[in-house]
Amino acid sequence: MRKRPPIPADLERLILVESGHRCAIHACRQAPVQIAHIIPWSRCRTHEFPNLIALCPTCHTRFDKGEIDRKSMLIYKHNAWLQSSRYSDLEKRLLTSIGTQESSEVWIFAGMALLLQELISSGYLIDTGETRPSEFPETFRERRFKLSASGKNFASAIQKSSDEA
Repeated sequence: MRKRPPIPADLERLILVESGHRCAIHACRQAPVQIAHIIPWSRCRTHEFPNLIALCPTCHTRFDKGEIDRKSMLIYKHNAWLQSSRYSDLEKRLLTSIGTQESSEVWIFAGMALLLQELISSGYLIDTGETRPSEFPETFRERRFKLSASGKNFASAIQKSSDEA
């Protein structure tokens, strides 16, 4: 049987920041916390942001025993993500909007890239460098952005948890 590798420190940090270093269940909010897999490690064999959540030891045990169901946990994850200050409201809307479209590309004014910086630095949104011809200054020229594979997976997981909520 394959030994479970540790959760990478950067990923663990993102999960903890998402929940404010407290239990992601809003009625609990206890500390300290543990990182839990929503879909158990034994089934998924990966550590991915959409599948990880911060839980206090009590809530983690209750989840493992089935006292808190997986659908509820997906809702808690979705709510933690929505409340997380890492991504702006604009970034969250853009991610869920283009993540549900057939084409995962969008044209945005170049000057707005600053407002999408967290999605870009996370590797979820990629600036293709392509611009549409225009007489306007660079700031007002449209640039093409697309979701990366991890951005598509993240948007899909967020949308799925929203649909199940």
